[in-house]
Amino acid sequence: MAIILRSPFYRGTYRYNYRDESDTTFSFKGQQDWILCEKHHPPLFSDADCKQIDFWLKKNRRQHGKATHTQRKLVHIFAGLIRCGACGSNYIASISRARASGYRPSMYLCGGRRRSGTCKNRFVNDILVGNFVFNYISNMIRLRSAFRPRWTAARIQKFLLEGDVFAGVAPSTDTVRRVRAVLLASGSGTVKYQPSGEARVSTAAQARKKNLQAELEKNRRALSRLMHLFLYAEEEMSQVDFLREKHRLHDNITRLQGDIEKEQQASIFASSLTDEEFLQKAARLLFQDAMAHGNIDFPTLAMRVGNLELKKFVNAVVEQIVVLDGHITQITFANGETHTFLYQ
Repeated sequence: MAIILRSPFYRGTYRYNYRDESDTTFSFKGQQDWILCEKHHPPLFSDADCKQIDFWLKKNRRQHGKATHTQRKLVHIFAGLIRCGACGSNYIASISRARASGYRPSMYLCGGRRRSGTCKNRFVNDILVGNFVFNYISNMIRLRSAFRPRWTAARIQKFLLEGDVFAGVAPSTDTVRRVRAVLLASGSGTVKYQPSGEARVSTAAQARKKNLQAELEKNRRALSRLMHLFLYAEEEMSQVDFLREKHRLHDNITRLQGDIEKEQQASIFASSLTDEEFLQKAARLLFQDAMAHGNIDFPTLAMRVGNLELKKFVNAVVEQIVVLDGHITQITFANGETHTFLYQ
């Protein structure tokens, strides 16, 4: 399946002069010798599809060492997500000892420290990382519902870091500012907010998205009319002109779909947290009582839900977690939004 997903042929590109026939066994020439004919035939995947395919192939390669997903007997929830804040190496997962409750967490050690011993950054485990990450996500979701436009940055910070797990932690000033701006712009809370300087950024984004959507519909209608004209018009259209115009419209549609997708990934609050699918996943995995009250006990959650479901959830929401001196200093969400944490 991975071979099909990576093949240029299924992306509309014809490739030749890429086989090295000098040996008895099959091998590839260097890519500089390949001859590629783009848009040679209708692709199986659109440009937007290809971006998603490349993203997941790269992600699976980073997590599993190859571009195909294989299910391991031991599921390490945060494998492939944790990065060392000292040397930049990925953390390596292994199994830790069982606790009195029967819960057996994974532990994560800096790859640079394990390979060469030069990095002195400390290890972390599922209990530390899970309690921090899942309580923070729970607080984010509850903040989305509770927020009021009159709330100050200090109140937002207090809400985001509610719970014993965040003792001695503070989000960076820039993180709180951006969170507040997005919450204001997304219309969170029951009080209607008239956009000021911060919120006008989102208003402009909404206008861009509306214009892109209108342009997309315009090109789709033009493609439909072109097909009708080619098939049924009294004056026959040449096949060359038809194909040229068809390719142009297809390119426009693919480009506009990609632009709209980018606009929809504005922030973790404006996209993921307002997306019904995300909220359903959160409700299923974090449970309604935990969502309402916070203070999630991660070992209990893991034993009730299972590591595999938790891993699916966190992989869908989180792109990277940076750890320094046994503390989480950054969380980058799947859409690129980064939240930074400071310690007293």
